[in-house]
Amino acid sequence: MKKLIIFFIVIASLVSCSKSKSGSDAPTKIEYTGVTYLSQARGGIGGAGIGNKILFAGGFAGISGTRTVDIYDASNGSWTTDMLNPGSYEMKGIAVRNKMLFTGSGSSKIVYVYDVSAGSWSSTELSEGRNYMGIGTAGNKVVIAGGNLGSGKATKTVDIYDVSNGSWTSTQLIEGRKYLAGAVGGNKILFAGGVDINDKSLKTVEIYDVSNGAWTTSLLSEARLDLAAATAGNKILFAGGRTSFGGGPSKTVDIYDISTGNWSTTQLSEARSHLTGISAGNKILFAGGTMGTGLYSNTVDIYDITTGTWTKATLSEARSQIGAAVAGNKILFAGGFTSTGTSKTVDVFTFTR
Repeated sequence: MKKLIIFFIVIASLVSCSKSKSGSDAPTKIEYTGVTYLSQARGGIGGAGIGNKILFAGGFAGISGTRTVDIYDASNGSWTTDMLNPGSYEMKGIAVRNKMLFTGSGSSKIVYVYDVSAGSWSSTELSEGRNYMGIGTAGNKVVIAGGNLGSGKATKTVDIYDVSNGSWTSTQLIEGRKYLAGAVGGNKILFAGGVDINDKSLKTVEIYDVSNGAWTTSLLSEARLDLAAATAGNKILFAGGRTSFGGGPSKTVDIYDISTGNWSTTQLSEARSHLTGISAGNKILFAGGTMGTGLYSNTVDIYDITTGTWTKATLSEARSQIGAAVAGNKILFAGGFTSTGTSKTVDVFTFTR
């Protein structure tokens, strides 16, 4: 399991793809509220939020994947729990319409679907079992791109799920890749970085247009994997990562302007990989991460898309591969890996306009 701890890409917790669910890119004030706790310590959690509900599903609990789902009610700060079947780790979560999808457990094909309105679970399957993929959503579509097959090989496969009717279609990336990041801008989903079938780190950004199914390409300023991505307003940020499997962490942040298609760059306050990105209003937050072997960060870098400036906040506990989600006026950073194992800690931020 040592490999899992070293190489798990964010979730994704988030997340590798995050889109603000706050409904606006209006100026936002973000304040640290305090700490609450998961029912079980774990890292590699999938997080997603709709309305006032946030779900943190699965994760690596020290020995194997867990079945646990912690459900947070942002309206009153209360927790309840549920269970996946079977248990899962290396999860990515994403919300679209009234559904939350969780996927990415080892070489499993399973995709767990939570219906927020009904409070019920169902499941469906990818065409190919894999993890360390990129994920994004636009319109009714969830697009799951690339990833690591059970053999360790990077795949070109792209599975597209239509939440309106539960159907799947598929397409392909231009090149196989894993440990990539995904983010949405309008009708387009960008899949950036990662490593190819020869484990060479990539600068390539593959851009999928859900309106016509067409692919185009662009480039990051620096090749890297295990980076984080998030969108606010007309900006997508691809932050941090590491330059290669054996390389050090990066401070680089590539900024894509959705309205113009142009790129610019800025920097994090400290170089790190396995960080988590999420947005609320006009702010994008990059939390935690790994600064090197055994070195964990408690930094939250906050980018204001209106002014193009950075501020900083601090997590209560340094950790990497944190689950993150937004619901109501709350941003939660949950669990993760620490220098001593896995964490139950959930850091809560409150945002107002």
